[in-house]
Amino acid sequence: MSEPIRILIVDDSALMRQVIAGLLEQDPALKVVGKARNGREAIAMVEELRPDIVTMDVRMP
Repeated sequence: MSEPIRILIVDDSALMRQVIAGLLEQDPALKVVGKARNGREAIAMVEELRPDIVTMDVRMP
């Protein structure tokens, strides 16, 4: 079996980060490696974690 797809979730809503993570983690082929609250935090986490995919809320302050 290959390595799971590594995902970083970016959303300003803590509830939505939890919901999205819960949905994604139901698939064993996916692994949430981090959750960011804003774009600045996301950039730092991308550099550190090197995810395969970044999900991002379209409207964030």
